[in-house]
Amino acid sequence: MTTPASPHSDHDEKAAFEAIFDALEAPEIDVAWKNTAAEIDATPEMRKEAIAWVRNHRNFFVQALRDVNDPIDLRLTLALRYIELKSVWIQFNTTINYCLMNKGEADPRSLLCSSLISQLLISVESLLKPEEVEQISNFLNTPINV
Repeated sequence: MTTPASPHSDHDEKAAFEAIFDALEAPEIDVAWKNTAAEIDATPEMRKEAIAWVRNHRNFFVQALRDVNDPIDLRLTLALRYIELKSVWIQFNTTINYCLMNKGEADPRSLLCSSLISQLLISVESLLKPEEVEQISNFLNTPINV
C-alpha cells in the first residue's frame, strides 16, 4: 500500500531543486572565475573565451537538470553531469602534466579551462553526497586494463 504524499513534499522537493540551481548559478561562481582567470598568464581574449566556455558548460548542466522533474532522475542527472565535468577536468590535467613534463610549459587555454572547470566541480561536489563523490572518483581514477 502506498502512503499518501505529505502536503509539504512537493514544496520541499521544489525547494531542494531550487537550492541546486541557486548553487550552480550563484554570482560568486562568476566572480571566482574572473579572479582565477586573471591570475593565469594568458591574453584577455583567452580569459574571455575560457570564461564563456565554462559558463556554457554550467548553463548546459543547469538546463539538463531543469529538464528533469523527478527527484531520483535529478540525482542521477546530477551525478552523470558531474562525471562528465570531472572527466573533462582529468583530461585537461593529464594533458597539462605531459606538456609540462615534455615541453616545460602548458597551453594557457588548457590551464584556464582546467582551473575554471575545477571551480565548477567544487560547486557540484557540494550538491552530491560524500559517498557519491568518492564512488565516482574511485571509478574515474581506476586504470583501464588495456
